[in-house]
Amino acid sequence: MARRHPEVLVAPTVTFLAVVALVGFARVYERSPIQAPSCGFRNTFGIPCLSCGGTRAFESLSHGHLLEAIAFNPAVILGVVAVLIWFIVALTRFYRGRAPGEGRRWISVKKLSLLLFSILTLNWIYLILFLP
Repeated sequence: MARRHPEVLVAPTVTFLAVVALVGFARVYERSPIQAPSCGFRNTFGIPCLSCGGTRAFESLSHGHLLEAIAFNPAVILGVVAVLIWFIVALTRFYRGRAPGEGRRWISVKKLSLLLFSILTLNWIYLILFLP
């Protein structure tokens, strides 16, 4: 039996639990005494910021309205899916006994940065044009 490395689970598990907590809080957000302030960026410049619609996306997701959540902020939902995949991959690595950093890196940091920049740019354009 391969030696398991629990350290491969730390970051993905903490991130996954944080997302679960956010979705859980979004479920009761409307009844909470704490409400988010209006977007200062949108108030100043007249266009949504990168995270505009994020709270509403989490609320919609918490009620099972996936398409509505995507309409509010696609990058938020993409991030939730990415965290879920990261957590599943970490669990797989743990149960297979893979050490941190073991195996081939499938994408370089430079390519990943360009991909994230592109996704966020396209998301911002979407928000400017279509945010409900």
